[in-house]
Amino acid sequence: MEREFAAKFKKAFSEGVLNELGKATRYCHRVRQLTPYRMVMTLMALFAGTRVESLADLQRGFNALFGYAMDYKPFYDQLAKREFAVFILYLRKALRPCNPGSCARRHVGFWRRW
Repeated sequence: MEREFAAKFKKAFSEGVLNELGKATRYCHRVRQLTPYRMVMTLMALFAGTRVESLADLQRGFNALFGYAMDYKPFYDQLAKREFAVFILYLRKALRPCNPGSCARRHVGFWRRW
């Protein structure tokens, strides 16, 4: 069970897969400073290791992790997109343990091949 989850985790959180999922869910059309991969890594690193009280904390954490000077408004705009919620939903579904019979029915499009 642990090996299976570790393999899924590695595959789901690879840079290429996350950026491809971002494009597939229309979360990001062009790759700029804040890629889907960098957004997920920022969220995971900050929620796992620090106290996050505001979106500004996330923005400052992103800048510190990746060495950028991204302003608050563009960062907020990426989080406020409806497509961001869809992106996170598909990512969560990829990691959720599933019953063999229902797994294929729950994953659609991009994730079906997993």
